Amino acid sequence: MSEIKVFTDNNKNYTLTTRGSVIGTLEYKYWYSSKAEVTIGEEHYVIFRKGFWGTQHEVKQDDVVLLILKTKWDGGIAIIKPKERTQYYEFKPKGFFTNGYLLTNYKNEELLLMTTDFSWKKFTSGYSINCNDTFGTTQFEQLLILISVYHYKAAQAMAMAAVAN
Repeated sequence: MSEIKVFTDNNKNYTLTTRGSVIGTLEYKYWYSSKAEVTIGEEHYVIFRKGFWGTQHEVKQDDVVLLILKTKWDGGIAIIKPKERTQYYEFKPKGFFTNGYLLTNYKNEELLLMTTDFSWKKFTSGYSINCNDTFGTTQFEQLLILISVYHYKAAQAMAMAAVAN
């Protein structure tokens, strides 16, 4: 399994690294924003919430919808290509009492496991990602990894809001 680290300096900018080299970035304009910009190499993508209830997100590149992200009742996210709706990905909690999220494909094969690396010194949360050997090498797969970071961060924010109430 290859290991990818996600670092943040201010909970607005996230950097994906493996073996010391940067894969991509995830940036929010404001810490409370649901809109994020993803950069992988020279390519730029935008993730934003769609609809009144915020249960659907879209990933666009140059006004072209590449992926539709739908919230599921079990706490997971279905990641769907608009033209290949039967071959989707799912980002879901690993288990009820376990820490982490899994990304699986439509065959239910585990592609990655993401866990939190919280730093008490900086009071920021980074992430540790373990991918299977064949995943994470293409630009599309790296985009899926950054989308997973986006949703893990959102899941943590929702959990903290639930505890605060």
